[in-house]
Amino acid sequence: MKAALAYMGALQFAAVRLWLASLVLFGCIFALKRPLRVARPWAVAVTGLFQVAITTALTLWALAAGSAGKNSVLCYMMPFWVVLIAWPLLGERPSRRQQVALALAGAGLLLLVAGGVSGTLADLAATLAGVSWALGVVLTKRLQVAQATDPLAFSAWQSLVGAVVVGLLALASPAGPAQWSGTLVFALAYNALLVYGLTWVWWFWILQRLDAGIASLGTLAVPVVGVLAGVAILGERPTPAEWAGMALVVAALLITASVSARGGR
Repeated sequence: MKAALAYMGALQFAAVRLWLASLVLFGCIFALKRPLRVARPWAVAVTGLFQVAITTALTLWALAAGSAGKNSVLCYMMPFWVVLIAWPLLGERPSRRQQVALALAGAGLLLLVAGGVSGTLADLAATLAGVSWALGVVLTKRLQVAQATDPLAFSAWQSLVGAVVVGLLALASPAGPAQWSGTLVFALAYNALLVYGLTWVWWFWILQRLDAGIASLGTLAVPVVGVLAGVAILGERPTPAEWAGMALVVAALLITASVSARGGR
């Protein structure tokens, strides 16, 4: 996505990606003759607003102004926000290990957001993207909106909610014309077909079967891959403070993973 933003505006890329993903998902529903209706449409719309629309818009805004590596770490702090939000809304009280992980993640977050004003705004957007995603995850469990709905239909309607909202934001914030290239086409196809067309369905399928905190563990590898890929592919060079902050976040993620392996203790 970071590479694609050299050829298309952030909100425009987000909107096109979501519309393509929606077309693919609804096409699969009709081709496979799967149910189209969803239980509690209003709840699907609410969770889609947070989990798809707001998260996507903030992520792309942060990517346009900041680095891909740091963005991936801040966005994918989502599991920690899930733990905090799930405590009052779902009654999932954090264990002692999770409390240690939250403290480490908080220290890492402070190191990551330290810097200039422009960097801080991008970091704030990436952090809020993780918070919005976490809120969508918890609301999906709290409202029990996914349990009685086919995962493919749920994913399709959530993507459509995101496409409509982000599309309106893109129209309200016009950018220059897209510069079509192989990189842009590949990025759109990768994000629309693979990320939203396949793994998003898996994500909601997982949420139907696991606790919110445990389900979010599937994202643990993303920050590491994001940082290393940003260095290797985009030539990004994190500062020592940023390396330290990311190390603390990764350590906290490992503790969170160990909590899951021990059954939440």
